[in-house]
Amino acid sequence: AVHGPGGVVSTVEHAFAALAGAGVWRDVCLEVDGDELPLLDGTAARYFDAIDALAIEPSAPPTEIASEAVIEIDASRYHFAPGLGVHVEVSLEWHDDRLAQRASWGGLKSDFRERIATARTFAFERDLSFLGATGLARHVDPESVVLIARDIHFAGRPFTPDEPARHKLLDLIGDAYLHGGPPIGRVRAQDQPAVEDPRARVRDDPAEAGARA
Repeated sequence: AVHGPGGVVSTVEHAFAALAGAGVWRDVCLEVDGDELPLLDGTAARYFDAIDALAIEPSAPPTEIASEAVIEIDASRYHFAPGLGVHVEVSLEWHDDRLAQRASWGGLKSDFRERIATARTFAFERDLSFLGATGLARHVDPESVVLIARDIHFAGRPFTPDEPARHKLLDLIGDAYLHGGPPIGRVRAQDQPAVEDPRARVRDDPAEAGARA
């Protein structure tokens, strides 16, 4: 979320990631009528295409990593190191062998549009009650979201095991944009989300195990 004199605007990560992916850190203004940016199709692709159509001259990020550092926030650890160009990586511990645990981006605009911008929003089964209670998913098209449960549910284009990791990377790029990034250098985020394999409940439930026997 972005906090400013006019209030708070939430769900900005996709638009901000699209700005970073397009190499736009100046000469643009986003006007928002409301308190959140729309999810659109659950990716950053439409934001990217709209920004790219403005034909703004790309520029280098205004920030650069000067020295190595590690920052820990709750269950996440962020590694920073100097380097040439932009390199961003996420490493995740899903505890679910169906999902890839890593994704990275080397700063190329075309690669961002093809692989990162197209990664759909995803949710775990345990998140559904929270999303319903807060209204965050009230306008979501089923084709915009991947649901990870006992089975992986998706509509539209096929699901790939690295799509959730690519979407986590998308969100990280959007978050970094708030601080003038992703910076020139290497950023690696290690996350340990408190997520168990959603199939474990089925395997470990004695009643259901007996019913299948």
